Amino acid sequence: MSNYLVIAILAGVGAMLGWGVSDFFAKKSVDKVGNIVFIFWLQLISLISIAAYIPFSNQWQDYPYEQWPKILLLAAINLLATLLFYKALEKGKVSIISPINASYPVFVIPISAFFFHEQISLGILFLLVAIILGIILTSLDIKGILKDGFDKKDFNKGVPLVLMNVALLAIWIPFWDNFISDKSWVMSLFLFRVMLVAIFGIFILAKKVKIGVSDHSTMKLVIISALLFSFAGISFVWGFGTTTHTSLITAISATFPAPTLLLSRIFLKEKLQLTQWLGVGLILSSLVVLGFI
Repeated sequence: MSNYLVIAILAGVGAMLGWGVSDFFAKKSVDKVGNIVFIFWLQLISLISIAAYIPFSNQWQDYPYEQWPKILLLAAINLLATLLFYKALEKGKVSIISPINASYPVFVIPISAFFFHEQISLGILFLLVAIILGIILTSLDIKGILKDGFDKKDFNKGVPLVLMNVALLAIWIPFWDNFISDKSWVMSLFLFRVMLVAIFGIFILAKKVKIGVSDHSTMKLVIISALLFSFAGISFVWGFGTTTHTSLITAISATFPAPTLLLSRIFLKEKLQLTQWLGVGLILSSLVVLGFI
């Protein structure tokens, strides 16, 4: 096995475990401190993490001021998506919200095709249909529909919010990828995090939200989730920047809801219907296959 293949596997597994376990701790955190406080600490710790990584990256790059408005706009869109996701996590089951959130890569493809003229194969269209079916099965209370017909109560809590999050991410990712394609990813990510913390800091000051977390055990959960989130992002991009095994890294990292599901089943005692498990399976398997197309 070549060193580059080992790096690709490690990068994919690192991203998968980082994001998956981070979502579990995020659920426990937002249930206690709320999504606003959690997001502030998540962004701040993520900023500190990437700032600490810069000296070891050899990728320092000065950004002209005319690029800053673009980063600001991208940060604002991403922040809104983040708010929607953690609000969904606060309301619903992490074992439902996390797999639906993971489906966003396949919805990036039509956006990229429309704006950047990328080609869509028949296989990708098939996976898109499979993931949409998986989201429907995961989102709905099929037993309730069969019992008394469909109504809005048959949507699981948090699903509309996470679907809006997925839609925003599908728009954001192609433009972010296009923006950083000829720039240092480390500096782009650093300035992006600076913008996120600045925007959210202004929002918190305007709303007079108290960001202190008095309970030490809860603060530990927040820090663990944020550090895992940062580690996953760095691991993912490290693999892309070091090897050419893009498909392998994408396929492995796409299974990040798997550890989330396992932990939520063991520790949070969350239960899903058989149709929901089928939906989760469709989403995850389709994302893995997508990584190799």
